[in-house]
Amino acid sequence: MRPAGLLQPVHGLSRWCSRHHGLSLRYGSPTQERVLRRETKEYERMVSRLIASNKSHPAFVLVVNELDDMLATADQAHHRHAFHHTRP
Repeated sequence: MRPAGLLQPVHGLSRWCSRHHGLSLRYGSPTQERVLRRETKEYERMVSRLIASNKSHPAFVLVVNELDDMLATADQAHHRHAFHHTRP
């Protein structure tokens, strides 16, 4: 299904035109535009203060450790996938 109002033909077997297909691949949604750092600066400051004031709380430590494990697992899977697809 194409986003409303688009009459451009689709390319290949994609549901969307080239622009929206690219947005879908990059951001997970064909209508999502990029989010600029200046738009998230305020939230970054809030999160930094939250982390600094709660870094030793047991629940916070648990969540951070879980997130670290998830990122490490994703990184390992990415490297396995990249290695698999680059071998001659």
